[in-house]
Amino acid sequence: MTDETESNDYSEDDSALHTFEIVEVGPKAESNNVELTKETSVDTTKDTLKDFKGHRIKKIPLSHCVDVGIILKKCKELYDKWNDDNKDKDIKTWKFCTGDAIFSSHGPYLDDILLFCLIYTYRGTSFHNIKRISTGELKEIIEHLGIKYEIAKPKRNEWYSPESLTLERIVRAYPDICCDLYSKGKFKSILPDNVIAEELIGNQRAVLCPLFPSVTCSILLQKNTNILPQLLWLAYKYDEKITKNLFDLKALWRYLVQSLLVNLIPEDIKRNLCKKWELITVYDTPAEIFSKTRFICMNNLEDVFGNHKDWPKVKKHLNNYSKDKLTSNYCDKYGCLRDDLIINDEEKLKIEQRIEMEKKTENENQQLIQEENN
Repeated sequence: MTDETESNDYSEDDSALHTFEIVEVGPKAESNNVELTKETSVDTTKDTLKDFKGHRIKKIPLSHCVDVGIILKKCKELYDKWNDDNKDKDIKTWKFCTGDAIFSSHGPYLDDILLFCLIYTYRGTSFHNIKRISTGELKEIIEHLGIKYEIAKPKRNEWYSPESLTLERIVRAYPDICCDLYSKGKFKSILPDNVIAEELIGNQRAVLCPLFPSVTCSILLQKNTNILPQLLWLAYKYDEKITKNLFDLKALWRYLVQSLLVNLIPEDIKRNLCKKWELITVYDTPAEIFSKTRFICMNNLEDVFGNHKDWPKVKKHLNNYSKDKLTSNYCDKYGCLRDDLIINDEEKLKIEQRIEMEKKTENENQQLIQEENN
């Protein structure tokens, strides 16, 4: 991997790394003879940000991806604030010491987190590619962020070290924020609202965020009723829309499972978020839209992948998948980014006891069903 590309660092298999790259920029796009699109009707807050209008996007018009006005306004607000706060300070004052707390979603860095999420969705995951092709005030903003958070640029033909901060790693630590921006309509998905056969309305659009699997609560992951067919169908449709590659079912499934294992957010918070987005009911049951669409998405997957050698195994997992209490290597290394989610031992014990009770109840129900069938 070169210095032009950032990876999903929790993946053990490089074949699964490129499934969800919404925006592709820089030499990689040019080398593939990608058609470049330029937005010509964008409301800019100031002419000095007009360079934001010219960009490289992989066969997807900008208007399909994100509300540009939101980004421009936010960039300008933050840039003005930085200028006011740092008129007489050296640029090095933005630098943090290694080991310091980096982000807190309730602290002074929330604006930065939002901006990272906006940039990630708008211009891709390579922080240094974005900086290279940007000019004017946007470039200055990117440079400030890079220094402030010590986002390292790897040497050519070398992997990012596990300790390096990258734009993608930062954003993936905040899937709840990205999904919430989708739920509020701040990001315009490249997929239609009815991509899973029924229209996702209002807050339910959080499901369309590529990072949604990382905030899926356990209620939506129960055996035989889980929403994995819908999530895998979404993964396939993103891949179809963006890369137009020959689809690797194994890579799609692997990527989805890895995303489910990004357990940076406690289960209670995930559950509250899914209620807020109207994906589960007040009675802790899946929203009606999922019971309606599961069978349809399963049939759609059968139509596309029925002849694929890995389909029988994946199909079995779709029905029987049970999310274990595991965390990926990513969680072990970057959990410190979410200091706002640290819970004490007593709270942790309560959560573990409740999860254990839920598993026990589920096993008892399965046993009763088997006895009835016999």
